Amino acid sequence: MSDTVWEVSDQSQCRTQIAWSLIVATREVRTHHDLSTYAPPMHFNLVDRILERTDSHIVTLKHISSAEEYLQDHFPGFPVLPGVMMLESMTQAARQLLDPDDAAETPWVLTQAKALKYGSFVRPGATIRVTITHHKDNDDGSIDLKGDVRLIEPDADLEQLPVACSGRITMRPACVSTPVASGA
Repeated sequence: MSDTVWEVSDQSQCRTQIAWSLIVATREVRTHHDLSTYAPPMHFNLVDRILERTDSHIVTLKHISSAEEYLQDHFPGFPVLPGVMMLESMTQAARQLLDPDDAAETPWVLTQAKALKYGSFVRPGATIRVTITHHKDNDDGSIDLKGDVRLIEPDADLEQLPVACSGRITMRPACVSTPVASGA
């Protein structure tokens, strides 16, 4: 077992970073700049294409294939996109809005989800349209956004597309623990 001690600069900002606390996989001491060793890439990519992006909003598409791993047991005989994956699609679209070039020193993470409402089931073969709009910047560096996930239907007016999920999310830069040698 490693004798590494983890020093956290702001405990309150790190309380939601459970995944970051579980990164001690080797005995090496790493700096907070080497994020590749801290955060594995998301297993599921929920952005197939970016339709439009401005400084204040983004629209993405995701085709839900019947081969998606998370559909295999959700639910047997009636597979549907899990609600948490709809939230993840909003989170991934928000990351694309906030850091389009993936150049930030630390990645953006979901801090809070509010007023989530679920509507239509998303079945395999469907395509979802995810819209994220910047709402406000907060004093703590986090950003509030509004989002919705809609089902694409042929010949339907974009504003009339069925809503699968909608709500507000808050994103902030990840809080990365910096390892310090024992006894320091």
